[in-house]
Amino acid sequence: MRRWRGVALSLIIGILLIMGAPAVYQALTDDGSEGDALRALCLSPTWRGRFTEVGLTLGTIPAVKGTDVDLGGKPLTLEKWREHHEAAFERTCKAMRATVPGLPALSGGDSGWAPALQTLLGALAGGLATLGVTAWQSARSQAATQAESLRQAAREFRQEAERYLEQWEDPDGGRPSHHPVLIRRMDLSSRLLQIQRLHPRWKSPERLLRTLGEELSMGDQSWWLSLGKNLGDEAGKLRAKLKRFDEEVGVLSESVQHPLWTRRDKRDVEQGDPLKGAPATAAVTAPGEPPE
Repeated sequence: MRRWRGVALSLIIGILLIMGAPAVYQALTDDGSEGDALRALCLSPTWRGRFTEVGLTLGTIPAVKGTDVDLGGKPLTLEKWREHHEAAFERTCKAMRATVPGLPALSGGDSGWAPALQTLLGALAGGLATLGVTAWQSARSQAATQAESLRQAAREFRQEAERYLEQWEDPDGGRPSHHPVLIRRMDLSSRLLQIQRLHPRWKSPERLLRTLGEELSMGDQSWWLSLGKNLGDEAGKLRAKLKRFDEEVGVLSESVQHPLWTRRDKRDVEQGDPLKGAPATAAVTAPGEPPE
């Protein structure tokens, strides 16, 4: 799960940088010069008349007397009025600039390094996002490969075990060798050990390994020969165990392939080994739930 957490962290950092880059850029480059230039424009003798007209239209200025603001018979210069009505002045000033076509754009006085910083932040955010996506795709592909390898190993073990059982049940089957079953069981065990190392908190790999070694050893020749008339009954029991074991491996494989889609199931810890008498429904976790 560690690699999935790293992938998610990289994606989150990249997204936050992409979203925050404009705000960071604005904060670093906003030195107030644009606002000062706009105020100077509105207070200049050339544009005072236009300013008061816009103010009267908007209602931010109650009345005017010449180029002064008339507050109930008390004239105030625009400079004095601005000191006591900053918000109204700013609104009127911005509206005036918007209504006058051809006014030159005001510059915030960007320093030479500010655009470079914005580019750097964008590149960093894009790089982290790309890294996160690439890592996620790689982890997803690796998980799919591991899950398929586990399924294949379990499938081959069951096929070999079934063949072994059929040979013992066949009166003319002779004494089949236990060696092919051991080879498939060792391969399946190595796959389960790999999953156990990748997900140390999961309980199913440990349980399946124990079941594989204790309940599905399949017996050697001396054990089968000692069964006598009970050979068919024991073979049937082993087939049932193989079926339930295969179902559990299937659930584990799904969890390996989609670790972020699953959640831990406490029942898996509480219910012990299903192949020692517990019902099969208690052993197999519902689809979408993890094997731990």
